[in-house]
Amino acid sequence: MLCDECKKRPACMHITKIVNDQKVEKHLCEQCAQEHGHMNFSFDNNFSVHDFLKGIFKNSPSDGGASQVESACPQCGMTYRDF
Repeated sequence: MLCDECKKRPACMHITKIVNDQKVEKHLCEQCAQEHGHMNFSFDNNFSVHDFLKGIFKNSPSDGGASQVESACPQCGMTYRDF
């Protein structure tokens, strides 16, 4: 399928918009999509998968961290680890 804008390059992006209950589809090549602002992907060079995963599991009860203070049930006093 060719790009709906330039009619020269193959379309790699397919955009569907619904405006006033009307479905409008556009099929754009990479260059036309960038020119129309549909491909503004910016990546932070400081992104670290290691830091991301560490943040997800930081408060996990099974991480075994010595600095983690375990909360106890106010009724029975049992901690998550005890449970």
